[in-house]
Amino acid sequence: MSRIARARPRLLSSGPRRLLRLPLVAADQHGTVDVFSHGFGVTDAQPAPVQATSGTSGAQTYSGELETLNPPRRVAPADVLDIALTNISAVTIDTARARVDCHARLNITSAGPATIRLSGCARTVSVPGAGSEVAP
Repeated sequence: MSRIARARPRLLSSGPRRLLRLPLVAADQHGTVDVFSHGFGVTDAQPAPVQATSGTSGAQTYSGELETLNPPRRVAPADVLDIALTNISAVTIDTARARVDCHARLNITSAGPATIRLSGCARTVSVPGAGSEVAP
């Protein structure tokens, strides 16, 4: 018999992309929920070219690389959510916080069966199994 672990999700990012790590039933597994909202009117930040660095600190010399992100580009806001689920069977998305309405287009990629609920809406979308689905 397995026990369901109850734990608070840990928010790893903010803005138009929210990435959460959620513990699953087995202690050695984790699931991820990655939702990108097009309602913010910005793109994902893209990596800038890697910059070589070097210098000295007293008698020590060092070299390294600096990796940064370019700022996100502005685009027209859209009523679309990109949802990627791994080892997650159900998720609820706050439409007001995601800046979309109840009729948002959902681009869903899931590793298995999942249920997506939109809070404040009478809308639930079920994904039957692994793969991608677009819910108008």
